[in-house]
Amino acid sequence: MGASERKQRELQERKALLLNISRELFLEKGFDAVSVQEICRRAEYGKSAFYGLFASKEEVFSHIKLQGFTWIASEIRKRTQGVAPDVALEESALLLCDFLEKEPRLYEFCFLFFAESFRTPAQLEEEIQTLVAEALEPVERALSVLGGSEGLAQIFYTGLLGVINHFPRHGIREAQTIRKSALQFVSHFIKGLG
Repeated sequence: MGASERKQRELQERKALLLNISRELFLEKGFDAVSVQEICRRAEYGKSAFYGLFASKEEVFSHIKLQGFTWIASEIRKRTQGVAPDVALEESALLLCDFLEKEPRLYEFCFLFFAESFRTPAQLEEEIQTLVAEALEPVERALSVLGGSEGLAQIFYTGLLGVINHFPRHGIREAQTIRKSALQFVSHFIKGLG
């Protein structure tokens, strides 16, 4: 391995460490309570190392969201490949329930946290929107087979997220209750197409 490759690997490792530590701190204390200085202190890096990789803690947060949407897009492809349209919609709903159950704070960062104080950097926003489009595509295809019109996937997800998001907003974390409600939403949505 050459010096340039080693340096690139070390930069990627440093970036991964800073992302992991930032995520831990954001989950532990909340986004607003964490400073760049605190992230650097926990990582045992100076601020120059941080700012050599990220412009701000908001950019770090955007990278963490990107990780969440990357997982969603990948999982939705796996779960909906080769299944009946109604099953694809159910799997989409269960995927979001699983995400909320396994990674509740990351779920909140992706779907419940709307900070007006910062905007996602354009390049990261573009990557996130590409992943969202990838996640919508299997649902759009399933809805089309079931007789739905183009663009219905966004309405489906908006309603589904409304149902799922209701529970954590009201302190309800019981997985079975959330899953049952999500599947009821899917069933009613499909019936509404007929």
